[in-house]
Amino acid sequence: MKQLRKTANPLVIRTDFENQQAWEAICELLRAPVHEDSDTFYAYVEFLDDSDYRNLSKEELLAIVPRDYDHSFLFVVDRAAIGNPDLGMLAVDWVENRVRHVGFVRGSTR
Repeated sequence: MKQLRKTANPLVIRTDFENQQAWEAICELLRAPVHEDSDTFYAYVEFLDDSDYRNLSKEELLAIVPRDYDHSFLFVVDRAAIGNPDLGMLAVDWVENRVRHVGFVRGSTR
């Protein structure tokens, strides 16, 4: 399996390829600005849409993260995320060694 590439921003990795529309909706939600009071926030991430990463587990993904990857986490859009009506994804944090679900509702995180 090829190593993940180094990126300027954390990766959002697609591992499920059954629903193109759901993947595009998640990408659109992540690209959308979030307005809070007078502030506007953006998710500075990079999308990896490569079928070589189809159905990888957390352990398999962690094994292909380069040692000099500049970020402590990445996001995974897997089968559970694609199948979730709220359009969610997994956040994999290897510094804290945990995985948690990050969901979206109408463009905001919960």
